[in-house]
Amino acid sequence: NGSSFRRSGKPVESLKDALSLLGVGMALNQALAMALDVSRVLQNPQLAKLAMTHQDQALHRQVRRLEILIDTFRHRSLAQSLLGTIFVLEIKSQETV
Repeated sequence: NGSSFRRSGKPVESLKDALSLLGVGMALNQALAMALDVSRVLQNPQLAKLAMTHQDQALHRQVRRLEILIDTFRHRSLAQSLLGTIFVLEIKSQETV
């Protein structure tokens, strides 16, 4: 609920405003993360450790998915750049003929 979230400098004062600023997807992800973070409230040390292990594994899977997406976008950008260069060279070669 920080004032930095709103461009006017005014704090967010209602749930409706917060949802519209965050977006539905971000709000759902935040709610899910808060709901799943039960490791701090578990009294049993074995259950707390198990919960932390599952959270770590989920985090590592998500990081890997993001790495794959980033690599895909890098390759796509590189391919688009190469195609653009080839296109320009093709046009220049046709101009010289």
